[in-house]
Amino acid sequence: MIAAEGISDVFSGEGGPFAPGELVSSYGVSLGPRAGVPSAFDPVTGTVPTVSAGVSVLLNGVPAPIYYVRADQVNAQIPYELEGQQEASITANYKVSQVRRNKSKSPPSRLSCTLVSSTILRTHEAAGVTFPFFGANRIIEHA
Repeated sequence: MIAAEGISDVFSGEGGPFAPGELVSSYGVSLGPRAGVPSAFDPVTGTVPTVSAGVSVLLNGVPAPIYYVRADQVNAQIPYELEGQQEASITANYKVSQVRRNKSKSPPSRLSCTLVSSTILRTHEAAGVTFPFFGANRIIEHA
């Protein structure tokens, strides 16, 4: 179940409104497996999976690409298909096992949508390591 006010931008931690393409964290209980599981980018299809470790997220019925899942957190991308919509219903589903067929489905939560995200991610490289940070103008750049 996604907690009330449990949805925020992955990088800034700020609440909505959210834009298509934005990465969000949903926090709650029974959202996924106990141990965290990162998703893998598929270089052949050029996509991130919409199901990871038995977890799927739907926004207005559209599957969201999933980047990370854990019992209390799911990181997903707002689908571009939500462009032009002012509000979306988000539901997290967790299928524990094919054999046991246990499922956990969160009741729908609402989130506000906007056409453009105000969050901009910059990266900085130091000592051969690249890491993200936010600049004052909040524009996505590669420094």
